[in-house]
Amino acid sequence: AAEGNVPTWWASLEWFLVAGFAGAAFFIDRRIPRWRRFAFMWLIIALAFFIASADEVAQIHETVGSYLRSQVDASDTLSHLVPQGPKDSPWIIFYALPLAGLGLASITFLFKRLNYRPPLIIYCIVAAELYAASIGLDWFQGCSEAVQRHWAEVLGVINSEGLVEATMTLEETLENVGTSLLILSFAGFVFDHVRVSVADAGMVPEQAEPPSIDEGSAGVNQSLS
Repeated sequence: AAEGNVPTWWASLEWFLVAGFAGAAFFIDRRIPRWRRFAFMWLIIALAFFIASADEVAQIHETVGSYLRSQVDASDTLSHLVPQGPKDSPWIIFYALPLAGLGLASITFLFKRLNYRPPLIIYCIVAAELYAASIGLDWFQGCSEAVQRHWAEVLGVINSEGLVEATMTLEETLENVGTSLLILSFAGFVFDHVRVSVADAGMVPEQAEPPSIDEGSAGVNQSLS
């Protein structure tokens, strides 16, 4: 997709907001004994989205992907081990495993941490699915023209270039909606703790925290009402 335009800057801002709320959640969990040892996951998530925010504008992933592809192609050994992947989106092949690992670890952590309020988990799961779909569309955009024409014919689209442009718009939309859902989820977590702390100003943070997954989810609505 085209970089350096208004949608790109908007996406970068959304990534940054996710990083900010994850950073705030990190400081919240550092003060809660039963979650203190897992707080580093918030920091990892915040760092990942901060990098993504800068990357969205600077196209770091495209530069790194192209460089790694050239190095792999120059090696007789590596060229046979690393799949070619989409020609114009080489970053997907090299980022696939790290992204999958980070995504799985993050979803596992968030599922446990946000279990006191199910909608927050649902937002994260849907966001992950939308991100996966947008990466699939990016893959298609990086494929050869022959592959794009083939799929255009399969879908009954006369102009393959029009199909590619449509996938670019859809990719940006899915990505932005997914990021918006993460903002809602992380902001909800942070504001839950702020609201409880304000409502129970005389309590220490550990006591003011919404019920954890071990305590069930029944009490959180009562605490926040």
